[in-house]
Amino acid sequence: ELKAMYSAAGVSHVLALSGLHVGILSCILLWLFYPLTYLKHGRKILAFLVVCLLWLFAFISGLSSSVVRAVVMYSLYTFASFCSEERFSGMHSLVLAAFLMLIYNPFFLFDISFQLSFTAVFSILAFYPLFSRWLCIKNCVLRYVWNTLSLSISAQLGTLPFILYYFGSFPTYFLLVNLVVVILAGGILMLTLVALCIASVPMVGSTVMTLLEWCTSVLNESTRWVQQLDGSQITSVYLSSSQACLLTAVIICFTTCQWQNGSLPSICMRCWNR
Repeated sequence: ELKAMYSAAGVSHVLALSGLHVGILSCILLWLFYPLTYLKHGRKILAFLVVCLLWLFAFISGLSSSVVRAVVMYSLYTFASFCSEERFSGMHSLVLAAFLMLIYNPFFLFDISFQLSFTAVFSILAFYPLFSRWLCIKNCVLRYVWNTLSLSISAQLGTLPFILYYFGSFPTYFLLVNLVVVILAGGILMLTLVALCIASVPMVGSTVMTLLEWCTSVLNESTRWVQQLDGSQITSVYLSSSQACLLTAVIICFTTCQWQNGSLPSICMRCWNR
């Protein structure tokens, strides 16, 4: 029931271990072990320690495709930062991670989680810079809202052919619930790690557990509220393999036009002026 509710709201990625959790965990680890940077070669020690702990997390969690993809990309990014001062391209890291994973297990290519994970990240790298530049917002709260919406639209746009092909359904209110999901998911993961460390401490441990339960209930109730809205999910829209390929080709053409000719608002303005 919980899985169906999260799926209908378009936030089922919260229940599955994915790059979101790896990213949150890496931020927490970098914050916890930041004092190591004051030592000689401390930054390298910190980076190596975080990579090792992330790989430990990947093994403990079962080496799912999405987690391995995220840890491989983080490891490549960290290794590149040691070898070169230039910024390492996220697209290069994504392609190299896919290449290494397929060398290890070519059958990853037919895994749904592998396809969705890499497609979502590729779509974010391709579309997010375009969408985020559509509006120039100085207010930090409104900028967070717009960046979150841009991130959600980017991921959903790239995975749309796969979702319709495999599942035949599409969540219509995914933008609404994703505004709070990222914050709550990060808070839940951080509070869980804190609770594991200080659960036995009187008063403090119970306070952390209460706060953890409250965050979890808020996340579940927010998802349930969105799922109960009218038209929260479009169902029975299965695409054939040829239709999914055609839709993918349209999205790729859209991306190419965006990068070559500028953002969509500027294109519309030039057409209107003509």
